[in-house]
Amino acid sequence: MGTRIGYARSIALPALVAGALLGCNGSSGTFEVGLTSSGQPLTAASNASSASGAIDTDAGPRLNLNVQRVDIHIAGDGFDDPPDPPNGPPPPDDGGGWITVFSGVAQVDLLLAGSVEAFLGSAVVPAGKVTQIRLVISDATWVDGAVITPVACPSCTKTGLKIVTMGKVVVPNGGTLHVTLDFDRDHSLHSDKDGFRLDPVVKIAGFSIR
Repeated sequence: MGTRIGYARSIALPALVAGALLGCNGSSGTFEVGLTSSGQPLTAASNASSASGAIDTDAGPRLNLNVQRVDIHIAGDGFDDPPDPPNGPPPPDDGGGWITVFSGVAQVDLLLAGSVEAFLGSAVVPAGKVTQIRLVISDATWVDGAVITPVACPSCTKTGLKIVTMGKVVVPNGGTLHVTLDFDRDHSLHSDKDGFRLDPVVKIAGFSIR
């Protein structure tokens, strides 16, 4: 696994929520999440950038994604398929529990993330099966030298992008689970006469336990 880059993050809310849940089952572990990306090189896509402003040809393009929050759902007894929450942070009230692992602003360059994993956050959580991961994205931009082009993201809603784990991701009691999410650039980024658009396709690239 490539080098991980740390970002400032708030851990107060995850700690409070996890603490309330741990009072119920007594066992806990640590959940870590990172983001990488895959796909063909996107340097040619810079031709679709806005023509306004000067372009520094010495600087390579960047596709900056601003991650606002990462939530996970830990299954409770009989709860393997949690309902979709309303807008805002998911509440821990469905038999298992939703926990915010990362909350803040983490900017990830999806062109760089193909070789360097961006570390988003970690939290102490109840041990058990992780049924869903939600990635909340605030916005994205294409940067080519001095030109900054907003990237439309119609599906980047407050409820986040849902990644279903298929029941294979488990937080061990007393251990650490690290999950790497993969942002598929080839199927996510599109360009036309109106500019760039993201229809995010995110999957679990791998996970490890220590």
